[in-house]
Amino acid sequence: KPGESVVVQEYLMRPMLIGKRKFDIRAFCLVASVQPPVVLIHEGMYLRRACEPFATGDLERRFPHLTNICVQKHHPRFGEDNVWDLA
Repeated sequence: KPGESVVVQEYLMRPMLIGKRKFDIRAFCLVASVQPPVVLIHEGMYLRRACEPFATGDLERRFPHLTNICVQKHHPRFGEDNVWDLA
């Protein structure tokens, strides 16, 4: 319908977890050339973890399922152990 927002994707019901929580890794690189291959990798990588343990029972709750800082910063425990510096 016009004006209605939807997201279409397949949800992983058995994701990799760290300490029972979902996570993602942010790594940055620049492909400067394909021929010859030149890839510059930034050392500043980090890992983001969800504030709540993962569970498939309630998919409406965002905290166990999304690792976005924009979502997690509203959780009461945000900042305790959510972002790990991997550099």
